[in-house]
Parts: sequence; C-alpha cells; structure tokens
Amino acid sequence: MTLLAYRFALNPTPAQERALRSHAGAARVAFNWGLARVKANLGQREAKRKGKLAGFPRFRSRRKARPSVRFTTGAFRRQAAYKAEWRGGRVIVADRWLASSKTCAGCGAVKAKLPLSERTYACTSCGMIADRDLNAALNLAALGRRELAGSGPDSN
Repeated sequence: MTLLAYRFALNPTPAQERALRSHAGAARVAFNWGLARVKANLGQREAKRKGKLAGFPRFRSRRKARPSVRFTTGAFRRQAAYKAEWRGGRVIVADRWLASSKTCAGCGAVKAKLPLSERTYACTSCGMIADRDLNAALNLAALGRRELAGSGPDSN
C-alpha cells in the first residue's frame, strides 16, 4: 500500500476563509462526537475490564485547537484538477522531491541541508534572507510560470 501526502498553501478570500473555518469546525465536531461515543462505550465495559486503562485523546477546543482539515481520499488534487478543467484552467503539480524550500528564489543555489527547525532561509551565495515558506512559495510560483510558458501554442 502506497500512502501519498500533499501540502497546500491557500490564499483564500474572506468568504472562502469563513467556509474553510466552517469545514474545520465540522471536522472538530465530528472528532469530538466520535470520541464521546467511544468513551461512553468503554465506560459501560469498565467494570468488567482488568488492567490499566488506555489513554484517550483530548476533546478539541474551538478556541485552542488550530483549525485544520485533512482531505485523505485523493488528498484535494482530484477536486482541484476537476474544477480547473471545468473552468478552463490547469493544475500544475510539483514533483514530490522538488527542493522548493532548499532552493534560493533569488539565485537558484540549493542548500544541501535545511532542517525543519530553521524557519528563515538565508542564501550563502547571494545573501538573500526570507521566511522559509515564502521562499518555497516563490520557487513554486516560478515553477508554475515556467510550466505555463512552455505550454503555449508555439511550444513543442
């Protein structure tokens, strides 16, 4: 079994952000409902059970939990491609191993290692300093521009 994961950065409008937060809230409510059901069922069997009880996840708070939603049935990409095709657009997929975080958006130099704990990208070649995620976003935007430039009517 192969498991694939995709990470997306979205720049929603205020209305889209409200809709996304609504979906994240629905996922939290569903998680909490399921957790309550499991706790209730195990609580009924607790008297007959021997040994140490297993630990439970905590209920997710609306105020403390980071709003997030996971699309795990093929991870959003399928829907994005469908919607783009429907509206005459195109989805550009970056290679999974593209070093978008480790490549300088200014000069193109690639760092050999960049630990996840390092949140600021500092290029040793040209001296550019940028937020790690912004640097990756600039590289992905450049990839998209290159892909689109190569897909015109004159390209082979």
